[in-house]
Amino acid sequence: GLDGVVWPTHIMERPDSEFKERLMCVLRKPFSQGEYDMLLGNARIRLPATKKRQTRSGVKYYDSTHERVQSYFDCHPDLAKQVRVESTSKPNQLALLRGFFFWMENITNEDQFRPWSDDFKLYKIIPSME
Repeated sequence: GLDGVVWPTHIMERPDSEFKERLMCVLRKPFSQGEYDMLLGNARIRLPATKKRQTRSGVKYYDSTHERVQSYFDCHPDLAKQVRVESTSKPNQLALLRGFFFWMENITNEDQFRPWSDDFKLYKIIPSME
């Protein structure tokens, strides 16, 4: 089986860290259709925007009937493109979604990185000439 394979594979090339280790545990879990449906829905949903109205008794908050906030896919088009276009297999799509939500939950970690992005490959360490 593909249980040991981590997607996207470039995660394996990143330097070891606590974040990477915990992320890989999440990504190695077996495929679950229920989790796939839930995470895909969470990434796509555009919730009603919260509006504020000043009343005599104080501030009241309510959901707008016509205004929506952006979805996670709207805010991260690079992720949306990978999930919708570049990944044809549901297990790979689920891995991208699991990685994204894991990143969202651990965004304050010093060693965090965007699991769907291989931007770290763009930077080469050049030895200093002394």
